[in-house]
Amino acid sequence: MWPSISNPFFDSLNSLQTQYAILITFVCCGLFGTIAVKKKWLTANAIVATSLIALVITYKVGLLLLLYPFLFALIGSKLSYTQDNQKEKNGRTAKQVLANAGVAFIAIVFLPSEQTIAAIIIYVFSIALADTMSSEIGKRQNSPTIDICTLKKVEPGLSGGISTIGTLAGILGATIIAVAAMLYCIDIRFFISVLLVGIIGMFLDSVIGSIAQGKYLMNNKISETGNKEMLAKGFHLIDNDATNFLSILIVILSLLFLNPPY
Repeated sequence: MWPSISNPFFDSLNSLQTQYAILITFVCCGLFGTIAVKKKWLTANAIVATSLIALVITYKVGLLLLLYPFLFALIGSKLSYTQDNQKEKNGRTAKQVLANAGVAFIAIVFLPSEQTIAAIIIYVFSIALADTMSSEIGKRQNSPTIDICTLKKVEPGLSGGISTIGTLAGILGATIIAVAAMLYCIDIRFFISVLLVGIIGMFLDSVIGSIAQGKYLMNNKISETGNKEMLAKGFHLIDNDATNFLSILIVILSLLFLNPPY
């Protein structure tokens, strides 16, 4: 579904002249970036990547569409930072930012329709937030986890694994973006589509993580990091970031194929 803006309040706020919108975006990125680096939510190069994407979104489809990447960045970074076993000691990297937002950036560059781009941005961050909340909260709760394809028990946090708590958290993430999407388009069909796309993307991420993501045998335990010689399953070149990017890309391409934009 590729809706046009159907909320007069959103439309009126988003009609700000481009130069002023870009200036506001630049200032907001600077403020958010300062806080994010200080709190170690994001690295400096991640702030550069985030700011570039934010400026391009503002230029192409308007300032208020930044609400969706902002919700993802704020919630996702906070959840990642508060993990006790956080891998990113200095915050999320530019590679991780592009893994989640890269498809939206590609859509902005190559698609001509503003309403299609706007909807894709919302869909992308529904998937990204659902997957992030599912993974981070599932790991934190240390709940029973099974591989989505083999149904065998796996360690919490291992790609391809799903848990009840993690799944519910992912549905909550998709719901947050779906509710926010109503500010753009007051249509229950759009709300449902954003929610379903987020959930489908979350599960597809787990399927790709189970089948294709590289898993390594280290000290008789399966890990997501290692070298080619330790590869036990999947492909060495496909890591968690590639899995995130591929799951989002496949869902968005499927939407474009099933419902070509006009």
